[in-house]
Amino acid sequence: MTAINLIQFKGELPQVDPKKLPLGNAVTALNCHLSSGSLEPVKGLGAAIHTFPAAAFETLTRHPYRSAATNWLQFSTDVDLVRGPIANDKWDRVYWTDGVYPKIQTSEQSATSSLRLGIPAPASAPVIGASSGVAEEGAIEVDCAYICTYVSKFGEEGPPSVASAITQKLDGMTVQLTSLPGNPSGEYDIDRIRLYRSESGATFNYLSDVLIGVSTFDDSAKSDTLLAPMVTEDWIAPDDSMVGLTYMGNGILAGFFGNTLCFSEPYYPHAWPVGYQLAFKDNIVGIGMSASGLVVTTTAEPWVIMGSHPNAMAQQMLDSPYACVSKRSMVDMGSYVLYASNDGLVAAAGGDAKLVSANVIDSDDFKALNPSTWKAFRFNDRYFVVHDTGCLSFSPSEGLKHFTIAAKAAFFDLEESELYLLLSDKTVCKWGDGSELSATWRSGIFTLPPRVPMACARVDADGPCTLNVYFDGALLMAHAVGDDNMFRLPAGRFRELEVEIVASSTVHSVSLASSPEELR
Repeated sequence: MTAINLIQFKGELPQVDPKKLPLGNAVTALNCHLSSGSLEPVKGLGAAIHTFPAAAFETLTRHPYRSAATNWLQFSTDVDLVRGPIANDKWDRVYWTDGVYPKIQTSEQSATSSLRLGIPAPASAPVIGASSGVAEEGAIEVDCAYICTYVSKFGEEGPPSVASAITQKLDGMTVQLTSLPGNPSGEYDIDRIRLYRSESGATFNYLSDVLIGVSTFDDSAKSDTLLAPMVTEDWIAPDDSMVGLTYMGNGILAGFFGNTLCFSEPYYPHAWPVGYQLAFKDNIVGIGMSASGLVVTTTAEPWVIMGSHPNAMAQQMLDSPYACVSKRSMVDMGSYVLYASNDGLVAAAGGDAKLVSANVIDSDDFKALNPSTWKAFRFNDRYFVVHDTGCLSFSPSEGLKHFTIAAKAAFFDLEESELYLLLSDKTVCKWGDGSELSATWRSGIFTLPPRVPMACARVDADGPCTLNVYFDGALLMAHAVGDDNMFRLPAGRFRELEVEIVASSTVHSVSLASSPEELR
């Protein structure tokens, strides 16, 4: 007497021989949702909610401030876009990197325009002109020098010019500054110059703002009226080749180029001091933020960066031989970052990195999935991958599942907890907003006891489905299930049994037995 009861459906375990699969795991799990333990078909894509006029299939994202009609953005390159870490930002600034040069977009720009991120240093210093006026009685002569910075209309201030020549000044006298720098070339929105004055070799203190285009300024300020010192000496623009823009918290943005990790000045995303940069022995592939720190993957070992300010970031190399093969495979899963290596999926967090897919899929089968092309997301608390030929999801407890929905790019809306796909016809559709797809689930191979035939079966399902029964590798029965009544299996004595379910409604259990009394 024997019975097989499938009451807990799980995903694929390609690592395990089909004859040794645990009960409930599959050799095929297609278009199914299994978190409840039942076999539930996933819902397909809903109707198109946006259509792009032209194809740009590498990145799909959504502008956090624009209206629904204009907030969808697509790019033909790998783009990382973040909202500006600026409180009560009246300009609604967003920032992104695309490998050309880092960009900023404000509420004043159209959806297709942007500015360069960062403010350049003026190419020249103010020129000392004539002095005039009468010194106050008892005034002390001081040696003065001047510098200037550019300031954008958004209040972003850049690094200073070189210092001017030194001149002598006494309170009561006026020094004329000439040849103030004009508007720099490039896609900036500079609207003024900020002047600073230094006395007797001390710090440069704020003197005045001058509108861009004005070439002279008369300095009659007394020594005791100078204001705060200049703090933007090293607030340079990010490197043009910086990519991977990521928000770390505490107002800090991070990015990288080559083997160099960069950090912005906290709450000043236009400023990227060289002194905050960290170098690695190998080129960086990608970065991802987790609860335990910033995970940095390279062409060799992964690293974790910890710290609350860019001037005190600590690098910790993880003792793991797993290089990342795809920047877009990196996903923040909460307490760890999951990424694709040549050997499988690696979870990196804290002081450790582990190969978490080893019990699910071996390295050869994993490489066959072409992980270097993956675009991955955290969706339904699972690692979810979108690519040209379909989608897949992974969890250590459930295994792998595949989906017949193919997409060029995708965007996961964290606020809505919804996944949107960009299709080859340039439309954007929401995952799970359509009707149920046809799910296929196929068991491993069950070895039957000698001389004990499997005689009957029962399927508990919410609607019609098909049960395909394979004996010794051959399909001997395709039964259309319409209710939960028992039905007979083909007569005969066989050594191996497989079952396959094709359903568009939920299947709760499948039972097969050598006698009706054994059916659940």
